[in-house]
Amino acid sequence: MFTCKKTKNVFTPVSLLCCTVAVCTCLFLFSSGCAKKENIPQAADTLVIPCQEVGASTLYAYNGPHLIWILDSDYSFRTLDDTSSMLVVPVRMSIFDTAGQKTTRILSDSGRTAKEMEKFFIWGNVFVRNWDGLIIKSQSLWWNKPTRMVGSDDFVEIRTPGGDVLRGKGLDATESFSWWSLRKKVSGSFPNFKARMDSDEEF
Repeated sequence: MFTCKKTKNVFTPVSLLCCTVAVCTCLFLFSSGCAKKENIPQAADTLVIPCQEVGASTLYAYNGPHLIWILDSDYSFRTLDDTSSMLVVPVRMSIFDTAGQKTTRILSDSGRTAKEMEKFFIWGNVFVRNWDGLIIKSQSLWWNKPTRMVGSDDFVEIRTPGGDVLRGKGLDATESFSWWSLRKKVSGSFPNFKARMDSDEEF
């Protein structure tokens, strides 16, 4: 406990220095004590969702006895919550018709599906080739299993077996690409157009 001495109601330099040191020390101790008593904010507990990670794998999908598709991947990640969504890297998919014949081959960098595996979304260097050599390239593609339809909202390039190249934004097609349609901003190139028209070749 520091005390200040005064002589004839006048502080001496030594006593004034002692008082100054005492006051500063008390303020420091008081502020330090208050800081220690403050509640430090704590981060909320992190909720960990159970998940499943699998290395190289092959998935098969059937409609009754009929094989619909086969999916090969190097890595898959599945959450085990209510949504149970699955991430697949990369996507190597083969689609089959009701007779069991392979109709379409699909490749992409990544893909995602819900637990019912009725809808797929794939993205990153999407490449599709169907049974007669039709090639589709895009940055994304979706596939609806119940309707057996395929589509995209990105720019799409389609190369026909005859060498025609068509480009446009947005795509609607059957999963076998026996029918397809570009939505807008459509352009194309048709090699040997005049000769093919003169020969009545069907486009």
